[in-house]
Amino acid sequence: MNNKNTTVNTQIETFDTLNIDGTAYTTRLSPMFKHRTPWQPPDPGHIASFIPGAVAAIAVHEGQEIEEGDELITIEAMKMKIRIKSPISGTVKKIHVHEGDKIPKGATLFEIE
Repeated sequence: MNNKNTTVNTQIETFDTLNIDGTAYTTRLSPMFKHRTPWQPPDPGHIASFIPGAVAAIAVHEGQEIEEGDELITIEAMKMKIRIKSPISGTVKKIHVHEGDKIPKGATLFEIE
């Protein structure tokens, strides 16, 4: 008869509870996940570029009262002109770009309050 000695890892695993839409899941969470920056809903008054391009025209000025759906800016990208409209009604607080500027994706264009 052949006897073998085996070592069993006695480390106790710890589990965390993850709640998604009211359903609780028991799981292991990585340190990277535990220390992540929590998601914040976007601010509707913060208008950012969703595509890189060049500012072709700005249709509003600072201090102007605007309504939801009013055209704010035209961006030229890949030989197309993209018109960005206001998602909310309010006052244009600040314009962060000028006509002719090259802008990257995610660049802040306007602040509306």
